[in-house]
Amino acid sequence: MEEMEEIKSRYGEIYAHCATTPSWFIHQADPRKTLDVSPEEREAFWEKLYGEPGFGIWMGNFRDILTNEEANAAISAYIAKKIRQRVKDPKVADKLIPKDHGFGTRRVPLESGYFEAYNRDNATAQLHACGDPARKSGRVDADRDQGGRSIAVVQGRFLAERRQSQRRRSDRAPGSGLQWQRRAFPADD
Repeated sequence: MEEMEEIKSRYGEIYAHCATTPSWFIHQADPRKTLDVSPEEREAFWEKLYGEPGFGIWMGNFRDILTNEEANAAISAYIAKKIRQRVKDPKVADKLIPKDHGFGTRRVPLESGYFEAYNRDNATAQLHACGDPARKSGRVDADRDQGGRSIAVVQGRFLAERRQSQRRRSDRAPGSGLQWQRRAFPADD
C-alpha cells in the first residue's frame, strides 16, 4: 500500500516524464544498438530489464530491436530461453514460443506468472495456433480437469472482443460501461 501511495504522489512527475518519450511509456529506449554491445553485456542488460516490473524489456530495450532483423532475432532468442527456463515441459515451452513473429511485434509476453501456470499439476495445456481449425472458439481455449473445474487460457483479441461486446449493449443506461475516445498524437519530428 505504501508503494502505491508513493507512486500516486508522483503522478505529475511520472506523466511529465512519459510526455517526453515517443511511446508515452515511462521507459525510454536505450540509445545503443543491440549488436554494438558484447553478448555478455547484452545478456546482463536484458536480465536487468526482464527482472523489473513493467514494459522495460519492450520499451526500454536497445533502440533497434524492432527495426533490425538480427537484433530482433537476438532478443527473441533471449525471450525463448526465458520461457524454456520457466516452463518445465519442453514441448509446452516450445509451443508457447512465438515462431511466426519476433519479440515486440505482437502479443508481447509481459506478464506475471502466466508461464508458471503451465507447470501446475491441475492444469493441462490445450495449445493451438491462432486460426487453427482445431479450436472450437475464436476466443478461448478451454478444457475441464478431472475434478470438473473449467480451465481456460485467454490470449489474443480480448480487448477488441470486449469493445465489440460493449458496443452491442445498447440497452445500457447512458454513461455506463467503458468510454472509448480517440486522441490525436503529435507527429514524430
